[in-house]
Amino acid sequence: YMSEILKRLLEWCKALEIPVVMLSATLPPAKKQDLFAPYTSQPLSQSYPLITSIRQDGTVAEHTISGTTHALSAKVDLLPYLNDPKRIAEAAAEAVADGGCLCILMNTVKEAQAVYLALKQTREDDLLLFHAQFPAQRRAEIEEACIRRYGKDKRFRPARSILVATQVVEQSLDVDFDAMFSAVAPIDLLLQRLGRVHRHADSPRPAKLSNASMSVLIPYDGQPYGASASVYPECLLKSSIRVLQERSEIRIPEDLAQMVRAGYDPEDVPPEELQQWMQMQIQDQIDAGASRQFLANPPTRQYDPLIEDVVFEDEGGSAAAATRLGEPTVRLALLEPSQLSMIRSCMKVKNRETVAEVKEKKIVEMVMRESVSVRISRFRHDLSRLSYIKCTKLLAGTRIIPMNNGICSLENGKVLCNDPELGLIIKEGET
Repeated sequence: YMSEILKRLLEWCKALEIPVVMLSATLPPAKKQDLFAPYTSQPLSQSYPLITSIRQDGTVAEHTISGTTHALSAKVDLLPYLNDPKRIAEAAAEAVADGGCLCILMNTVKEAQAVYLALKQTREDDLLLFHAQFPAQRRAEIEEACIRRYGKDKRFRPARSILVATQVVEQSLDVDFDAMFSAVAPIDLLLQRLGRVHRHADSPRPAKLSNASMSVLIPYDGQPYGASASVYPECLLKSSIRVLQERSEIRIPEDLAQMVRAGYDPEDVPPEELQQWMQMQIQDQIDAGASRQFLANPPTRQYDPLIEDVVFEDEGGSAAAATRLGEPTVRLALLEPSQLSMIRSCMKVKNRETVAEVKEKKIVEMVMRESVSVRISRFRHDLSRLSYIKCTKLLAGTRIIPMNNGICSLENGKVLCNDPELGLIIKEGET
């Protein structure tokens, strides 16, 4: 989906002679060739590290880089604990028994919360949970705590600490860990995650973790992949395991390109997995097709900003395009009574529905600080029983949920909790 949008953007950049710089350490060769299609059809080198430059006339120059500022040799092993939070917690506690900073990276919020709760049972002192389903202000506080603990300033680095997280630490954050446990993922993402291990040369490390390491969590023999298979195609997870089974060590940058190629190569797929690969390729085509209703015409055709059948939102009149495909989400603003009182003057009843027509910037900022975007599928059966206030104007698309001390009762006897430690959860109500 996003690749099609990027390709159209690159077509226009070429036509308008706009210079483009693209950076990636883990781009599969076929995807690289596809993104370069607006500029050249010439086969491109699969070397890494590599600088590929293309002039306006299509001339290609490729420069292999012989040196690198950051090299890493990391031990890698497979742990069959993917669906067992207790075993993950026990192994993690043992890994930092003599000190060290460990990151446990799970593929879903629910899995991360389960592992965090299991770790609390081991009585670990320094624990932190970080995922996307905290209200914005609380999430910013946790992100700041992560950078303080594991960032470049070593004055605040704990002697022994465990961070349980989702993909929020996979990119952008400049944090460093002595070791990592990661739920199995496509090989390029595992390599991306490995980039957070021994990232800073000046970090003090315990002797036991003086060498970089990553333990990849996989299902026990024959067990399903669970929630991870709902996030990533199962055939790519299996491919990652095959790639990792062949090695006990990963060298960066030497092994990057070969591992990414192997992880996305359908040539070596066992016959019993061919159907899964075919289904993934069909889904890729469907996703690519979904982007086309939002694409401007290519530069070779008359300019037309929007295709006729683009759907518009009811509020605001903006096109309902998205930067990426994914499960439907809803933005919830979790407001306590004192915060709710700030929007009383904005609230009206329309068609028997309470609506908040928010126009003031100060109120918008307050609501957004307390808001969180959640996948509807995670709370599908419970959100339908949730009373909310619909927002319009500057907060169109947001639902305000009245809370009382971080709790909102649902009609099915459960409660929605805004837990400062765990994030958004739904649990059985108090009896």
